[in-house]
Order: sequence, then C-alpha cells, then structure tokens
Amino acid sequence: VRAEALSRLTPTATMDGTVQRRDLSPGQTLGPADTPIHIVDSDRVWLMIDAFEGSLDRIAVGQPVEFTSRALDGKRFPGRIDWMSRQLDEQSRTVTLRAVLDNPDGTLRAGLFGTARIQTGDGDGPPRVPVDAVQRLGEEDVVFMAVEEDHAFRAVPVLLGLEGNG
Repeated sequence: VRAEALSRLTPTATMDGTVQRRDLSPGQTLGPADTPIHIVDSDRVWLMIDAFEGSLDRIAVGQPVEFTSRALDGKRFPGRIDWMSRQLDEQSRTVTLRAVLDNPDGTLRAGLFGTARIQTGDGDGPPRVPVDAVQRLGEEDVVFMAVEEDHAFRAVPVLLGLEGNG
C-alpha cells in the first residue's frame, strides 16, 4: 500500500457548477470548518425581494413572481416565492422574500437589481376597483362605467368585498 501525501491530492466537487470564489493558496492549512472554494450552480437562482409592509396581507409562499431588470433590456424571468421572513426591517418597513428563478443560460447574476412583480390574485376572482371609484347612489354602491355607443357613463351596482390598500 502506497500512501500519498495529503498536500498532493486534487480536490473534487460533489456538484456541477462554476467556481465563484477561490480563497486558497498552495501549502495553506485548512480545518474542517473552512470553505476555501465556493462552487455555484447558477441554473436556478434566488431572488431576494424587499416587499413593503402594506402589501403583506396579499403575499404568500407559492405565489408567482416575474423579475425584470433594465440592465437586461426588460427580459422577464418567472419564478415563485419559496420563503418569507417573519421580521420587518425597522428602517425601510419592508419584509424580505425569496423567490427561485430558472436561469439556464446564466443571464442572471449575483447583485443584479431590478423589479419583481408578484401575482397576488388568481385572476378568476371578482374584479377589483380603487376605493375612490365606488360611489353611493341612493341605497346602492355603484361604479360608473363608460358606455361606448352613447359616449356616456352609466352607474353599475357593485357588491363590496374586502378592502386592501385602497
């Protein structure tokens, strides 16, 4: 049996990916808690979102997200919220959300800024209108809708549901 010096072993990774950071020098001594090489799999990335506290009642894990960035000419990247912090940032009054996005071509990079749009409704529910659009007409709540053929507006009765952020 031939023993080989540990200093001559070639490190191998347990996953496919790209070396993101290498903090290693020849002859350096490492301990079990050291992580001198960072390998990332950028096929799926985390999107960290700061959501305003006023929107928290409409946000939940599992909701679809769409990310765009000016730096990427508005290209859209779909994903889903997979984690939501339980703590509110006292300065910004935001809560941190995490979404997972597919990134098969490696376009998304760490530190990229952009806009995340979160789909908060299923689209099949009742229509939503601004609170200011609802008017009281006699005993009914109504909204005024344009009537094309008459170039006028007509009052349409509405049944009010829950109010959220106007």
